[in-house]
Amino acid sequence: MTRPQSMNAPAFLPASSFSLNCVAAADDWDAVRAVRYVSLLERGDIADDSPPRFGDAHDDRPYAMTLLLRRNGRPAATARVMESTPPRHSPLPAAGAFAHEIEAALGIDASFVEMDMTHVGPGCGDEARTARFHLFKGVLAQASLRRSKWVLTAVCEDQIGFHGRLFGMQILSGPEAVAGLALPRVLMGLDLQEQRPILERRIPGLATHRAALEAFVATGHLSLDDPMGMPLTARHLQPG
Repeated sequence: MTRPQSMNAPAFLPASSFSLNCVAAADDWDAVRAVRYVSLLERGDIADDSPPRFGDAHDDRPYAMTLLLRRNGRPAATARVMESTPPRHSPLPAAGAFAHEIEAALGIDASFVEMDMTHVGPGCGDEARTARFHLFKGVLAQASLRRSKWVLTAVCEDQIGFHGRLFGMQILSGPEAVAGLALPRVLMGLDLQEQRPILERRIPGLATHRAALEAFVATGHLSLDDPMGMPLTARHLQPG
């Protein structure tokens, strides 16, 4: 018989029902673009008569990597990670609306990754927030591999609180229109040198250690059950 959990014990959220990998196969791309479409349509970010798959020219850039999160084997959520490293900065999506803000906040010599095309689909069920944590773990892993100093993302205004309270990201701009989307975005950033140690002490499950990073490079699969880290708990999913 299973022992009932103490009322005061943390509710652990094992990653076993989730898996995270880099997109390469055609079937994965089809799943990614379908998740994006459903999410954008539900938010009113694209027109009702838009094609039922959503992608853009950045998907094929050599400095872009797209993540696909599955829950119980089903496509559930996705995010794209794009890198920009001096002296030659890559033309990233956020630069179209926030070039001045990026230079003002980071300077001209900072290396950074942009997290964009972050979408959670119905396959996540009631664990959408957990899915966003797992995606962010993938973004941080890529930032480690690229030795990036910042993570940037452009979010809808109703997502500012989530990214600020839970991930410690700061607001870097006011709302701006973004080409191809109906809702304005606000640029947010995480200074990895200053804030990452604090974030990973608060949420150890976001850390990815060397062996898991090496496996990520070799296989394209990122372990969400890092044996040297600690599991994500329900407490971590609460604002504040």
